[in-house]
Order: sequence, then structure tokens, then C-alpha cells
Amino acid sequence: PYARNPMDMATAFGTIAEIMNDQELTVGISTGAWAIQGGLVDQPSPTQSVRESIDLSRRLLAGEDVHFPDYPILSAYFHIKEHAKFHLQFHPQRPVTFWIPPKGPRMLQLAAELCDGVIFNTYTQYAALPFMRDGTLERTIGEMERMRTAAGNKTPLRRIFKLDVSLDEDGDAARLFAQNFVSFNAADDADRYRAL
Repeated sequence: PYARNPMDMATAFGTIAEIMNDQELTVGISTGAWAIQGGLVDQPSPTQSVRESIDLSRRLLAGEDVHFPDYPILSAYFHIKEHAKFHLQFHPQRPVTFWIPPKGPRMLQLAAELCDGVIFNTYTQYAALPFMRDGTLERTIGEMERMRTAAGNKTPLRRIFKLDVSLDEDGDAARLFAQNFVSFNAADDADRYRAL
């Protein structure tokens, strides 16, 4: 939500979806990688910014008019005129689905309540190997299902488990290659990585 304004983002999603021959376009959305932009741009109200981005994109892609006063965080962030409204001139044949890879409890709840699915990355607190072994992942999915029901969302929560592996005939080379990836993802969560 901080890298592209919402009109551009929804237009891009719609354009990609339109050329996909009626296949599903899934969008993974979150606040962005801290290691890339965390210290460079303001990131007000991260959870609400993601919520507004998803809702605004869905409405535009469904052919609705969007009134920006309904989206105060994004409107302020992108300096959108106070009474502005926007409408896409086209909408894709199939809905675009939105997925969150949650790193913390607020994004986990947002994914449960609002999204079409959740992406569990192996480097998050929910899906790292120690937490798979102790049942944390299974309990987390159960809790998400309860949050989804409480929010009145009756669609099934779809799940992707993203497994990152580094393979090489030389085990040391495989571990060395993985260190770069791990250090990038640990940029905003170093203490938890050390604990794991």
C-alpha cells in the first residue's frame, strides 16, 4: 500500500486478470519488505492501510465507484483530493483474490476476517519448523477459522504453505546460499530468528 497508489494498483490487477484467460489472479499483499523500504518511507497504520487497499481494489475491480473519503489512510498518504471518486472502465471476468502472508497477530486476524486466503511462509512465527512440530501452525489455523466465523465470513479460508529450500551437492554451499535469504527476511525480526 505504500509503494503504489491505489488506483494504479487496482488498474494493474485488472489488466493482468483480463489477459489471464479466465484464470484466477491471486495477489499476495502486505506492508512490504522492511529490508527494502522500511527505513525509507512512512508506513502509517499498516493493518488499516492493507485493509483499505484490499477493499478499495475489490470495489474498483467489481465495477463500483470508489469515494476516497471512505479510505482515509490511503487518501491522506497519497494526497488524494478530499471529495475524489474513481471508477475503472473495465472489470475482469473472474474476481481477483487477495492473500496475506502474516508476520504478526494483526495481519493474521486481517487475513482471517477479510482475505480469500493466507500464505504461511516458513520464516514466520506460525510456520517455522519448531512451531510446526509443537502444533502452533495447526492451532493458528483453528484460531483463524474461529476469527473468520466471528467476522461473518462464510467462504472457506484457503491456505498456501510456502516452503523455501536450498539444495546443492555441497551442503555448505546450500547453507551459505540460504543465509542471504534468511538475513533478508530477518531484517525486521532478528530476535525471533535468533530464538528459532
